Amino acid sequence: RVSSVALVARAARAKVGRPVQTKTARVSSPLFAKWSQVRFHSSGGESFEELSKKIETKLRAGLKDVKHLLIQDARGDGSFLHIWVVSADFEGKLPLKQHQLVNNLLKEEIPQVHGVSLKTQTPAAYERTK
Repeated sequence: RVSSVALVARAARAKVGRPVQTKTARVSSPLFAKWSQVRFHSSGGESFEELSKKIETKLRAGLKDVKHLLIQDARGDGSFLHIWVVSADFEGKLPLKQHQLVNNLLKEEIPQVHGVSLKTQTPAAYERTK
């Protein structure tokens, strides 16, 4: 089974005709807490590390019991972010309401990049797909 992030990366490679470097910040576990060393070109002038840390802080403060959080620079140039968040706050909410909740928390950060792709899940759904 291919993830949506992998499909987007494949489509980007096919469109550009060359490999696309992706920079990832995995913040759900110390094992994966690796930050990109490449400069992130957001319109706010922040690095990928700065923006992803700010996003992580806001999501962890605004959502209860965040089980998993992945922030990825999908194109390698800072123009498009993938954000995957698993939280108990999403229980009983439709995906649209889950996304609206995240968008409201990140209303200052989202305009700094060209595009954002969100994947939200409840802890139970995350455990089934792990």
